[in-house]
Amino acid sequence: MIPVPDGWAIAEVGRGIVLVHPAGADAAAIRYRERAGAPRRLGDLVGELVGELVASVPGVVRHEVSAIERFVTDDGELAAMVSLRVHDTTGVLHVHAAYVITDDFYSVTTGFTRERGPEIRQLVRELGQRDDHTLGVRRRRFEYTPPADWQPLTRGLSTTWLPPGYPDHDTRLLVYPANPVSIVGRVDLASVHARLEDAGWTVIASRAVRMTTRAALAVEAQDVVCRRGASARAHRIAVAFDARYQYPFELSTTCPDEDRDVLDAVIDSITPFAAPIVSAPAFGAFAID
Repeated sequence: MIPVPDGWAIAEVGRGIVLVHPAGADAAAIRYRERAGAPRRLGDLVGELVGELVASVPGVVRHEVSAIERFVTDDGELAAMVSLRVHDTTGVLHVHAAYVITDDFYSVTTGFTRERGPEIRQLVRELGQRDDHTLGVRRRRFEYTPPADWQPLTRGLSTTWLPPGYPDHDTRLLVYPANPVSIVGRVDLASVHARLEDAGWTVIASRAVRMTTRAALAVEAQDVVCRRGASARAHRIAVAFDARYQYPFELSTTCPDEDRDVLDAVIDSITPFAAPIVSAPAFGAFAID
């Protein structure tokens, strides 16, 4: 849900709400959809918005799209802001959109104005910042930079990355969801050997590894070399920690020297979750079921 700015009127309720500027709809309007659809890539969402505008605004000559600004909401969710300038035969329409992306859906706050671009952008950004879904502490996807040109296979909240040339390049990088320490406790890396042996592998060498990411996350890892029949593989199980979450990874490879560096670069790119900001709203709130 988003707060309703003072003086703005609710003009329409359907799949969302439309708020009208105190000076009237000709001055500005803001549309909000709380559960707009399944989460998708930001580029796809922005492309859909552009397509909607081109189809609905008469006499479009051209449009311009700003760089995407990423941020975290007061509720601790991942979000992004983008601005568009749509040139038509009557002038310029300024469109500002703030997306909040959860694991199961996204919400979007979109402002429309011709004369009040900076004012509406600032307000849409604030409304996106304060868009509250109250999803709480939970297992969830997190942001990191995947290895270039690797292909993702997503299952639930986990993603397996496969390198170019797979299966000849026989490596799999598994990124698990972040787990809240307060709910699941700390990962016990001492169980790695037992888990591999339960799967039929014989551990022939192992070592503990510690590092720190550029975001100051502590990382604990186990490097394990194991054999099953004529096959030998190297595994690195790594977990990055902050005070609230742990971010687990697992690399299984026949090319350990090359692919451990890939994994370490991915771990180093983690963006940890910001703690939610708890504050009393300055104006009323309106939610759409």
